[in-house]
Amino acid sequence: MLRKIPFAFALLAVGGTQLSTTYTAEQSVRVSVESEFSIETTSFEMTVDGEPVEGGGFGGGGGSETSRKLVHVDKWVGVEDGHAKKVERTFEDLVNKSVMRFGENERESSAESPLAGVTLELTAGKDGEVEVKVKEGDTPAQEVALQHHQLTLALDALLPDGEKEAGAKWDLDKAAVRRALLADVTPALFPPPEQTEESGGGPGGRRGGRGRGGSSGRVFDLADWTGKATYSGDEEHDGAQCAVIELEIEADGELPEMPRGGRRGGDVFAPELVFPSVGPKFEVKLEGKLFYSLADKRPIGLELEGTVRIETDEDREGREGGTMHISSTQEGKFTQKVTITKAE
Repeated sequence: MLRKIPFAFALLAVGGTQLSTTYTAEQSVRVSVESEFSIETTSFEMTVDGEPVEGGGFGGGGGSETSRKLVHVDKWVGVEDGHAKKVERTFEDLVNKSVMRFGENERESSAESPLAGVTLELTAGKDGEVEVKVKEGDTPAQEVALQHHQLTLALDALLPDGEKEAGAKWDLDKAAVRRALLADVTPALFPPPEQTEESGGGPGGRRGGRGRGGSSGRVFDLADWTGKATYSGDEEHDGAQCAVIELEIEADGELPEMPRGGRRGGDVFAPELVFPSVGPKFEVKLEGKLFYSLADKRPIGLELEGTVRIETDEDREGREGGTMHISSTQEGKFTQKVTITKAE
């Protein structure tokens, strides 16, 4: 005699849920990433030969806000067994803006991307390498703009291997977190422009209103990331039934010395450090949720937020002799929201 097993129980008996992206040929998705990072100087002290310096010469404080928006469309034109082998990626929107405050003074800056309006063709090459060529639009002058690109969705880096049941946990390594935060591809999206004396990049020069950010802009690049992911269960998100993955991410590290006589270039993701620094230490703590569509078999969203803290405590020799001691603390907030939708 055959026994009927309830459908829900039968699913449980089979095992867990496969939380990996299945790519479909000729399907297109639009990826939108919006990030915000603000930071304020909460304490600052400077002494010269043990004597306090009022205001430290910086107008009594400072802070900055940086916002970034990235929109691109991926069309998977080559797929084998659910794995992407060739992708056409069109960059629709690439914006990076920041506002810096030095006391009562304020300065705006922006970074332009040579990939805006460009379509790249990405093809799986030998030994896991990705071959990149420009399919439509102008070829970027900077070679780095055609490097660091990956065939897969960035959020795939947060997904586990194999099937998982609700309550399952797994670790996230540095490479996975960098990929999800787009720290790996940032040099390609916003490469530093070529330095010329006319643009302020000559000896001792300083660039004007298109600054790339200073030392704190390297926090996300230099951070020693670790993380934990937990499959907490299923819920509806943006009209889709999703597996929800809760994320806890943290990092610490030390920023390099900022060169004297000029600003550091090439850092675009975060605001610059508003006071000179030698080896300031930082820590980052982030938490959020990743939403994986059970029907579409891919991530459809990420909501992440957290804090950044940078501390400086160092001594240096003054330009006119004597010993200068600087102690400062900066505290900031970071948010990132990613949405992935079907594109026409």
